Amino acid sequence: RIRLRFFLRPVELLERGGRVAGVRFARTAPDGTGGVRDTGRYEDIEAQLVLRAVGYRGVELPGLPFDPV
Repeated sequence: RIRLRFFLRPVELLERGGRVAGVRFARTAPDGTGGVRDTGRYEDIEAQLVLRAVGYRGVELPGLPFDPV
């Protein structure tokens, strides 16, 4: 099951016994100019594995619509 959560910014990895136990996120909210602002609230989500991913690059497949932006 995949659950997408929006307006959360990772700020800290949590550990227990030398192993990752979760991620602490700062709650954010729209700022009215297309960006986000911190709300001062935090949320911890338990995790046994944390993967870092920044951006992506799509690959055009023949016969399918593709937006290179």
